[in-house]
Amino acid sequence: MLRSLLYSLRSEVNTRRLLSGLRRELATDTPLLLVHQMGRVGSMTLVNTLRAMQLPWPIYHTHYLNPDNLARNIERRQKVQWFVWQRHLRVARLLSAAITHRLDARQWYIVSTIREPVGRNLSNFILDIERFHIPGFFRRYERGEIGVDQALEVFFRDFNHDAHTDWIRDELNANFGLDVYREPFDPAQGYQILHRDNVHVLIFQLERFDEVFKAGLEAFFGRPAPARPVHTHISSDDARAGTAYREMLSRIRLPQDYIERLYDSEYMRHFYTPEQIRAFRDKWRRSGP
Repeated sequence: MLRSLLYSLRSEVNTRRLLSGLRRELATDTPLLLVHQMGRVGSMTLVNTLRAMQLPWPIYHTHYLNPDNLARNIERRQKVQWFVWQRHLRVARLLSAAITHRLDARQWYIVSTIREPVGRNLSNFILDIERFHIPGFFRRYERGEIGVDQALEVFFRDFNHDAHTDWIRDELNANFGLDVYREPFDPAQGYQILHRDNVHVLIFQLERFDEVFKAGLEAFFGRPAPARPVHTHISSDDARAGTAYREMLSRIRLPQDYIERLYDSEYMRHFYTPEQIRAFRDKWRRSGP
């Protein structure tokens, strides 16, 4: 109990220090660097790798900046946890206001990652299953009290399966005046760089991040990047969820029309080659009946 309290106090002190620095920066026209991307697409590996580059600006990590999305995310979290104002949400609140009122006053550098949607949806659902969907799921799953079929029923009923396309529309295009799909993405290169006035965006394919991160970061920032990505430490909770995730993937049977719908989209055709899409389809078809 005491250790948990001390951790919370240290976290709050560090959060207030971070927010104070951000407020000072927002009062000027200094550039801002954001790792801004949807959940479960390697965010912390990207943050840690950028930190290793020793760039001249602080790095702010966000998932939602669109005011409507941010408000819905805060409301959703208020229902399941007593301390909703976590660090990333408090940072996002300040940055969202800055984007709304003063977007043209500074240079914005945004680094993001995309991921194929079937794996991303299942990962996001299973790793957040206890928080938002089925309380006590992992204990009940380990005891055989609940199975994959029951989890999938909740997955298909409650989960936003189009979150990846919504995120591109709301969090990149609408927030920053971009049209991501208008500019070509070279899947063989594994990343895309966009410039629109004072907004500069680097988007990686998660599936090829380890291969292409160095070339992409160096092309975007014009300075050396680490030889290897700096992967984040996996917490015990995430490790437990990961074990259940792998076990469940070996048993999951996805409907064919679900697989086809998610892979037949502008998002997939933009970020992935036909060969990559075919491989994703084959992977999940082999998991089917």
